[in-house]
Formats: sequence, structure tokens, C-alpha cells
Amino acid sequence: MGVTDRERELEAAKREIELDAAKRYTTAQQLQTKTTDEAKARMLDRRRSFVAPTDRAFLESIIEDSDLMPLRYLALGQIAAAAVGRIFLQAPDGQGSGFASGFLVAPGLLLTNWHVLKTPDWARGATLTMDAEDGIDGIPKPPRVFRLEPERLFLSDAGLDFAFAAVAPHAVDGTPLSRYGYLRLFRDSGKILRDEYATIVQHPNGRQKHIASRNNKVTVYPYDDDLSKAEQAANNFLYYSTDTLKGSSGSPVFSDQWFVVALHRRGVPEIGEKNGRPVVLRENGEPAADDDPDEVIKYISNEGVRVSRVMAKVDALAHDASVELRSSAQRVWDAVTQAAGSVNDGPFSNPTAQMELLQDRGQTVDRQGMVEAFEITHRKIELFPDGTGYNAKFLAGHPIPLPAPSAHLQQELAPRLDKPGEFLLPFRHFTTAMHARRRLPIFAAVNIDGKKMPAGAMPNRPPWSFDPRIDEAHQPDDSIFSQMLQRGHMAAREYVYWGSDAAEIGQADLHSFTLTNVCPQIARFNATVEWFKIERQVAGGAELEARRITEFVGPILRSTDPSYDDLRGAGSTARLGTGIRIPLQFWKIVCWVENGELKHDAFILDQRDELEAAGPLEFALMVPVGVTRATVQEISNLTDLTFAGIEG
Repeated sequence: MGVTDRERELEAAKREIELDAAKRYTTAQQLQTKTTDEAKARMLDRRRSFVAPTDRAFLESIIEDSDLMPLRYLALGQIAAAAVGRIFLQAPDGQGSGFASGFLVAPGLLLTNWHVLKTPDWARGATLTMDAEDGIDGIPKPPRVFRLEPERLFLSDAGLDFAFAAVAPHAVDGTPLSRYGYLRLFRDSGKILRDEYATIVQHPNGRQKHIASRNNKVTVYPYDDDLSKAEQAANNFLYYSTDTLKGSSGSPVFSDQWFVVALHRRGVPEIGEKNGRPVVLRENGEPAADDDPDEVIKYISNEGVRVSRVMAKVDALAHDASVELRSSAQRVWDAVTQAAGSVNDGPFSNPTAQMELLQDRGQTVDRQGMVEAFEITHRKIELFPDGTGYNAKFLAGHPIPLPAPSAHLQQELAPRLDKPGEFLLPFRHFTTAMHARRRLPIFAAVNIDGKKMPAGAMPNRPPWSFDPRIDEAHQPDDSIFSQMLQRGHMAAREYVYWGSDAAEIGQADLHSFTLTNVCPQIARFNATVEWFKIERQVAGGAELEARRITEFVGPILRSTDPSYDDLRGAGSTARLGTGIRIPLQFWKIVCWVENGELKHDAFILDQRDELEAAGPLEFALMVPVGVTRATVQEISNLTDLTFAGIEG
């Protein structure tokens, strides 16, 4: 598809924002050269006030670049991280939807970037997911989704790129927000020194909660003591080398004592010159094009808004802004400062309750501008209307309901974010349901109409998308897929590429490229042999005979399925610890009407041969592989699904 004028405008504006970040970075570097020994000594004195008395013996070694930390650093980090959540939102201006990070700073109050929540309208379309993280066993915890309530309280500032928003007191499942505590914000400087290490707890790319620790020194941080008032006004940021990814905007930047020192906002690119003008550079040293992805840009630092500056701005707005802003700012100021209390109270609220929370989860603890925005990783939820799914009455005279999960299996299904208590995901001409822990569909139910398949070749494939209706933690981790391990459609593109008009066909095509419709399959199995051949026979037969067909299809999920991490080779670029296991077998039930009678055929398909051939690990296989005819009852026994309306 071609690039629109709007997209070109956004891409060009993004480069301008990056150039502005580089200018701020250069200015901060210049200001930093003014720091005197006296200013360093005064900052060190202030720094001591943010170190617990029992830890002050460590301060000198920390400053001397030692990595030694007291053991409780890890336990305290778990408690601090509990207050960090993943923000999912849909932009009201049509830019799509995406993820960012945010954290609680007072009871019921969230802090993130302005470029994430610009206005109350942006916040109304957002949710905050807590517990979007893996447990110590590597299994994702049940996520808790909270709505934002900007009508109660909202305050944002574009200049310092911050936004405060009220959060509902209970999640959609009733979990109280108070379980997660909050991180205290202090206006005083001295929470961290230049050349110390910062830590970021974040949701990179909107994924499970991660921590970036140690390889992340604060490199540029001018101390105000030696700066004029004008220079101090430009000294709103600090810079550090922490690893962050898209979706990390709005993350808290911590000191080693887990005080929040900054609000992470973006990366700073390296700048060169072309035709006498500054330009953003790629990793290879060449000037970046407007449409270059972030992965090819050479980033030299990360930028965070100093918490002391955020608090000073809130204080100023509470006294000098318009009446409407003044009221909101005063309420934010009161909430945050009252929640903070004294530095001696520590960096976060109620650590005893937080430790109990961690123990409850099965963990052991010892006592800018127009487009500086979240990254678009999802299609808009409006593109997935509920009236488009599988039609149980598709085969005339022979209604076939959706497969019914057993009571045990139903407890494993991924709940919808937009419709609490529901788990079915309807698409144009098909419906799926996801296994939350396995992060794969348990089935796809598909209607295929050979009479309405358009003639001619299909267009270029749409891009793949996450499903905005369920938590990403319950969807396949897209990093595992490659030319070797492919995204195997459950509802094949050829199955659903039909309709009464171009709009219906286009919607079905778009829907088929959603990650809640795929399982990992070895390339040869998916695109050459068993799976490929059966799909083409079904789709081809429907088209050739102008026949209607209903198919149920899915993986056979076993606890013995191999983990992706156990199969990965040295060249794999996938993330570790995704929790994805590769199904070894799949099933299909194909139904059609012939001479007024309902017919069906059932198959079990096995990809173990292809998996063994792909390597890199060897398997000891004793079971013959390939396509095996099966009965509906055999498949029911293997999948915990009941297929009503189909005999045999």
C-alpha cells in the first residue's frame, strides 16, 4: 500500500522531534561542563539524604562505579515494580492504538507522558493493566485491567511531557487498585548523581514487564548550583544509557535506592550534517530517511524528565495557570505531596503490604509535538465488530454450534478486555478463542463460501496485527516467528477471502492476519506438505464446486510440547522466556452438505518430522508422522472440546 500524505507528515515531524531531542542533549552537555567541585560536593550532601542510614557506607563505593549492592535491592525492586503498569489506548484522532507504560504515584493516580495521554479524551480511551508480567515459573500472571477516569482528575503538560490521570479504584474483575501501592515523588534534587546507575521498569513494545538494570549510567546531568536562572530553566532532563524499547514511554527511572528520579520519554539519536543542515543518522552513519524504522536509527542516549521539574511545574500551575488548570494542578499537588510524606518513609508506599502481595503471587521476598507518541502495534478495536463471527446456521438445515470447552478448559481461556466475562473473538467469517497460559488459539471455527470467492489473484498480504480485544500477554510473542518457524493460520486466508462486496472481503482478509488466529508451524509443514495440502484441498474444493463448508481447526495442546527456548538456535533473535510451546499436532474437522445430508471428515496432522528436520536440536521420535484420519470423538478427547451437531 502507498504511503499517505498524513503518514509522510507524521514521519517528517518525528524526525524534527528527534532533532529537538538532540539539541537538548547537546545543550545539557554544554551546561554540564560548568559544574564545579563545590557544586558536586553540595549535590553529594543532598544525595546522602536519599540513602538509608544502613546503606550510607555503600555510597562512596557506588560513586566509585562499584556494582556491589545490598541483597535487599532485588526484593525492594520487586515491590517498586508492582506499581508500574502497561497502558493500552486508542487515539481519538484516528492514529490507531498502541501501548506505553505508566506508574502509580498516589492512591488512584497515574503518571505517564503527555505524548501518551495528551488530553482527557485520550485518557478515556485508555486502560491500565497491572500484573502484566511473568511469575517466577515463567507463566504469565492473570492481568488486572483498570479503566482511567480523567473526568475525576486529569493534568498534562506538553513542555515537560507529563500527564496525570485518575484510575478506577477497582479493576474490571474487582481487584482493588490499592494492592499495588504507589511510588513516592519528591521535588528535592539529589536523588541520583551523574555516573550512578539508573534502573527502568518498563513494558517494552507493550510486552510483559521488564527491567533494564546496570548497563545504564547517568551520563549527562548538569547540576543547577552553577547555572543561571535561564540555564536552569533549560535543565529539565537527565540522560542515561538504559536499554529501552518502543512502548517504554512513561516508565519510571529509579535510583539504586528505588526513588523515582525521572519520567522516561524517548531516545536521543546521533546527529550529523547534510547540505549544511543537521540530520538524524542511521547505525551505518548515513542520514536517516523520514520513513526509516527506529531499529536502524543510531541512538546514543535516553532522555527522562526530572521528577523535581515535574513537581515544580505542577506547583507553578497550581498558582499561576487558568482557573480550570489551577484547580486540577492543586489537586494533583495535594495528592502527590501527601502521598510522598517524608523521604525517611522510603521510595514507595506500605512496603509490608507490598511484600505480602508478592508472597500471595507465589514469589519469595526478604524482609512533544504532534507525533511523539506511543508506537502503533494494534489495529483499532472498531475494526473487529462483534457481528462478524462464525455462523452456526451456515450449512442449510444443519446448524452446528461452536465447539464447547469443558469446565476445566474454560478456566484457561483468555478474557476479553472490552467485554469482561467473554472469551470468544469474532472475525469476519470465523471465530477463535485463546488459551491464556499457552498464548495460542484453542480453536478456529470458519465458514467458507465457494460461491462468493472472487476470481483472480489475492492482493498483497496485510501486515500482521495484535488483537486489541485481549491482553497481549495472552497472544503469541511475535518475536519467535521467522522464515523457519512461521505464523500458521488457523482460519486460512483462502478460507475467509470471500464476501458480497470488496469491503466485506477486505475486512475478512485483514482479520485473518491477526495473531489470535495463528500457531507456530515449521515452514515446510505450513507451506509445503500436510497442513498446506489439506488447506488447499478444502479451499479449492469449495471454490470448484461452489460449495459451502464449515471447518473447525486448532492445535492439540499438551504439557509435553517443546518450549521454543529449548529449540532455539544460535541465530535466533527471539526474546528469551516467552513461555511459548510449539504444538506438535493439530486437528481439523471439515463439514459440508451433500444431497441434503451432513457430511464430515476429521484429521490429525503432525509436524514432528518437520520440527526434527528444522533443528537445531535432535528429537528421539518413535511415532509415525503425517496426516491421520480421525473421529470427532478422538479429537474431542484430545482437545477438551465438545462438537455438537456432528456425529462420529
